[in-house]
Amino acid sequence: LAGLGRCYEVLQNPDRSFALYTEALQADQAYLPAFIGQAEALFRLGRVKDALPRYQHLVYGYKLDVFRPQLARLELRAA
Repeated sequence: LAGLGRCYEVLQNPDRSFALYTEALQADQAYLPAFIGQAEALFRLGRVKDALPRYQHLVYGYKLDVFRPQLARLELRAA
């Protein structure tokens, strides 16, 4: 399902990619590619308040510093 979510990302359809990533996470809550995809889809949908805690978890929980710039942008938008 996460692979299909990625396909819809490429097609610039964040609604459908979010739905597929959510389904993938229901099957396996620890599946990191689906978690990342869901966070990115929420950002593309303009759902900053929903995307922010996911990016915080990516940066502070998973220690993925590659997402730190995106987190900073989200924190500025949410303020």
